[in-house]
Amino acid sequence: APVTYTGQKNLFNAANVTAGYEVYGDGSLQPESTSSASDFIWVDGQPSITVSGLQAAGAFPDVYGAFYALDKTTVIQSGFTWHPGTTTTFSVPLGASWFRFSPKQRNANAANYSAAQVEYGTTATTYAAYEARALTVNGSYVDKNYATSPVSGAVGKSFLSFGDSKTETATLTGTT
Repeated sequence: APVTYTGQKNLFNAANVTAGYEVYGDGSLQPESTSSASDFIWVDGQPSITVSGLQAAGAFPDVYGAFYALDKTTVIQSGFTWHPGTTTTFSVPLGASWFRFSPKQRNANAANYSAAQVEYGTTATTYAAYEARALTVNGSYVDKNYATSPVSGAVGKSFLSFGDSKTETATLTGTT
C-alpha cells in the first residue's frame, strides 16, 4: 500500500529538497536558481516547531517559510522570515497541517544541510539526521497527532497480517 512519511526527531529531509526554487513570501513556490525548498513537513496537531542549524546567509539575509492546509495548496500563513544561522520557533497556526521553507534562500554558496533541523516543540535539541517513520498507509493515518517526544505511531494500534507457507520459513528451509 502507498505509504507517506514524516521524521522521527528531525522532520527536515535534506534528500527531498527541491533545488532551484524558493518558498516565496506569499507561500507559493517560485523559480530561483540560488535557492532551495524543503519538502512539506507534517505539523498538524503540534503547538509549535523549532528550526535550527541552517547555513549562514549569502547575499539575501532571510529565509522564507509558510504553513499550509491539509491539501498542501491552501496557504494558512505566509510572509514570515527569519535569519539563517539562528534558532527560530514558530507557533503552528490553527488549520495548518504542513510547513515548508527555503533552507537555502538566494545564496550562491554550495548547499549545506548537514546541521539543518526542524523539530516539534520550542527548544532546539542536538542535531539528529532525518529518520523516516510512517505517517499514512493507503491514506489512513498511523498517528495523525505525533507527540513531541519520539514515540512509535504503532503504540495502541492493532495490526492483522495474512500470509501463506512462505511467510513462516522454519519448516521449509530449516531456518528461523
